Amino acid sequence: MKAIKLNLVMVFLIVIFSGTNAAAKWWIFGQSNDEVSINYLYLNKISYDESGPEVTVYRETLQDGLIHLTGRAGVRKGKIGGIRVTTDNKDTWQEARFSDNGAFEFSFRPEMNKAYVLFVEIMDTAGKTNDIEATRKVVKLSDQNITGLVKETLDSMIDAYQSEDAAGFMKYVSDTFTGDEMNLDRAIRRDFNAFDGISLRYTLNNITAGTGGMVYVSISFARSVISTRDGRPYTDKGITEFVFQLGPARVYNMKNPLIFGLSDAENVATGTVSSSSGELNITLNEKNEVRLTESGTSVGSNVISGTTTLRTTNPVNNFQGFIFADEDVTTETDGGNIVGDFGMAIEAGGPIIFTLLRTGVLAKVKTGTRIEQITTADESGYVNSVDPGVGDSVIFKLSNNTYAAMEIMNVTGGGYPFYGTIKYKYQPDGTRNF
Repeated sequence: MKAIKLNLVMVFLIVIFSGTNAAAKWWIFGQSNDEVSINYLYLNKISYDESGPEVTVYRETLQDGLIHLTGRAGVRKGKIGGIRVTTDNKDTWQEARFSDNGAFEFSFRPEMNKAYVLFVEIMDTAGKTNDIEATRKVVKLSDQNITGLVKETLDSMIDAYQSEDAAGFMKYVSDTFTGDEMNLDRAIRRDFNAFDGISLRYTLNNITAGTGGMVYVSISFARSVISTRDGRPYTDKGITEFVFQLGPARVYNMKNPLIFGLSDAENVATGTVSSSSGELNITLNEKNEVRLTESGTSVGSNVISGTTTLRTTNPVNNFQGFIFADEDVTTETDGGNIVGDFGMAIEAGGPIIFTLLRTGVLAKVKTGTRIEQITTADESGYVNSVDPGVGDSVIFKLSNNTYAAMEIMNVTGGGYPFYGTIKYKYQPDGTRNF
């Protein structure tokens, strides 16, 4: 257990030194390994963590005149004890409705010419809270008519896409499009080769203005296409987001699930809309074959996946690990060295799970996240020691610069031996796409 204790001490020291210079950041949701965290958060269906520290909401888009906060909280141990929201810079707090799985919602009715300073507090039953300062947002209400401008641009883009007019479509794309204009141009032309009979319908959910002339747009869409590869019809529906630059309105970035440029989603999309609906969305793989995937992110044809069980007879010197490339369960005691990509040692009293990593392997815990929700490995934030729990997923950056992920499904056994069942997937081609 010395290796485990040493890893925990190193993590503790890293937290101390890095914490001295840490500042609250509004874009960190879903990336925290804190005891209490927010997996995702939306303000009127617009991503809370990406719309900036100050936003303007348009009265014409409000449903029933209300601003709605919806999200999902995660706790590493125990349960959620309470969730509350302040709209007046912590002068008063109001309770939010929440369920056992961490999903919560809160609504309030805004007034014109008034600034609302929001914070969200999640507390577990042990009294620990999330990083409350990271949830700060100033919200204002406007009666400006902006819906017509956004709808005109979206309608024109959809008309051009359905008629397979690439030049007409690109007129509505910003010169500073975050996915690169050329990537999007090539991607929609490949879409035209992959699809026949494209039909897109949408409903505008909400529009929110941030700083610098950016407008954040959420839509619900319904789509049908015919694959030119197999001749079969495919339909899907979902919620996605755009950012437009005003003057005139031009698309600045788009999220998964994409409705344009599916053939190069990795380079075209900026982020993914989190959804608990379980909807499958149309995607295209590297061969331009139609696939239906969760969150609308493409899946490579060479991804290895499966389920297996790892045994712990003694957490010090008799536990098992896993090698992703070979899908092999290994014994982790080879002169104290980690044989697999990782080893999972389960201790009594919780149970407590230690995930030990082979030298050169890094990992990142995704608290309360199903492996199906991980369609792209994170680019950064990996560490050399993690301790996930049941229901958590872990992304691995392996020593050969490939990526893998696993979810701890359950732990069984009233005492030794313990058995931990995991679901896993591995991308051998070096990309971060699952």
